[in-house]
Amino acid sequence: MQYSKSTYWIITPSFTPKLISIEHIDKLIPEFFQASEHFYLVFLDIEGNVEDSNALFKAIGSITDSSSIFDHLDHRSTQDLEDLIDKLMLKPKEKYPVLLQFNDQECTQSWWEFSMVINSEMDPLGFIGIGVDLNFLERKLPWNHLIDLLNYGKAELDENLVFISAEPLVEEWIASGGAALTGKSLLDSGLIELNSFDRLELEKIISTDGVIQFKARANGASAYSSYSINLLKHSKGFLLFMRPAPKDEFYANNAKPFANEQLDLISGPVWILERNFSIAQQNSLASSLIQQWNSSNSPAKAGFNTEFAGDKSKRLMEIISQAFEGQEKKLAVKITNKTGGSEYWSFHTKVIYSEGKKRWVMIQGIDQSVLYNRINLQEKEIQTLRELAIRPSHILRSPLSSMLGLLDLIDYRKLDEENQKYISYLKPLAQELDEVIRNNAKKMSQLD
Repeated sequence: MQYSKSTYWIITPSFTPKLISIEHIDKLIPEFFQASEHFYLVFLDIEGNVEDSNALFKAIGSITDSSSIFDHLDHRSTQDLEDLIDKLMLKPKEKYPVLLQFNDQECTQSWWEFSMVINSEMDPLGFIGIGVDLNFLERKLPWNHLIDLLNYGKAELDENLVFISAEPLVEEWIASGGAALTGKSLLDSGLIELNSFDRLELEKIISTDGVIQFKARANGASAYSSYSINLLKHSKGFLLFMRPAPKDEFYANNAKPFANEQLDLISGPVWILERNFSIAQQNSLASSLIQQWNSSNSPAKAGFNTEFAGDKSKRLMEIISQAFEGQEKKLAVKITNKTGGSEYWSFHTKVIYSEGKKRWVMIQGIDQSVLYNRINLQEKEIQTLRELAIRPSHILRSPLSSMLGLLDLIDYRKLDEENQKYISYLKPLAQELDEVIRNNAKKMSQLD
């Protein structure tokens, strides 16, 4: 870049202006930006001429260094970018995103954010811009601003989430004593503490093309207690972006929707969960039940542990996740407690809003064991009645069959006319009774 030797600030909308010397200005842009498959990067001078750019930006078309970016934009995008630059000149700390259409971009628009570069005398020297295609932006990128990427540590992982390489800062944050991360798995190495929900989401991303964001505690030697971690899929596997979670995130995480006294007034066990399945609140009954349900030899896990739900554990996690999207549901679960007894519960989810946003999910458990036990008792009684109804059929049919057999053995020729008449009445009646018993037994067997 053709900048004079002096000192620079990069003014971004979400961070305090950062002092950067000309000798280290190249370090402002992480190396991965140069070969990024997702992010465009360009440095412009005050007039909008390209000072430097990464390979993805150059691939848009015949854009070369020193050429004007306006020569490669359609009319509307040219006007929008000119307006944005004018606004940045007046208010360099403001955030002004812009949607750009390049002539050689085959009708694909891209979303850009620009920040101003100034020297120590506050003289504007140019602009740094980071952009992504709209179809990529629709994947719900987790960053508030694209410029935030400059503040993240970066690592590369293969398709199985095994570290290929990592910046020293990431190794310092994650690995104990700054040990090398190469060859270690993000999932299984014990480098970070993962709750059940985040582990499930990480397993999903291996087979999908997406972006995932989560907060985690690292087991390394760093003084920071929690980190914001983002995984982005690319051709070689995944890119990991990481930074210490801001303090205001901790304060937000410590917020509670209810007073503890209010929570104890709600019927049944109640858990209030964060998006990462950490427990923000729970009443005393919920706390004691979890201890009763979960096996004493099961490994301790951060957050809400759904293992007590048995084969419905994942389904319970799914309806909790869906509740954060506004889909409130319920799930019936049979729980085997530590004593081997069976309990029957229905879990209801409900989203809780804070400042207009879906902030927590409340899970309320309703004990239906008494109801289920009554149903089971009634089913046993019904089964007994069925057996009692079918049993007489077998008892009656045995002597009746004997009677029919004896009637067949009677020699009508040896009977007088009157007895022949009685016998002729008796046999059809016995056959009719046999048919009634057969039909009754058949109907009862169909009730099973």
